[in-house]
Amino acid sequence: MKIKDNSILKNIAGEYVILPLNSYAVSLDVILKTNEVGAFIYNSLKDDLTYDELFKLVYDEFEVDAKTLDKDLHEFINSLRKKGLLDD
Repeated sequence: MKIKDNSILKNIAGEYVILPLNSYAVSLDVILKTNEVGAFIYNSLKDDLTYDELFKLVYDEFEVDAKTLDKDLHEFINSLRKKGLLDD
């Protein structure tokens, strides 16, 4: 899976937001707020990765237990899919 080219990640006043782009404008109805982990995942998905590869990258980078990471990672990936930001 890989992030599509139709979005950008910005740090605005200490908050990370993923801004989907439509033509030359930002589509405000699908802005996704995230944290440092979400920003790391987004940036990691600029490369085409499997779920297992992504899981390992996040697990190695952050102190989190595997069960919590699995749940949260699935939720974040599903959010990206629902907003049309992810190529599978």
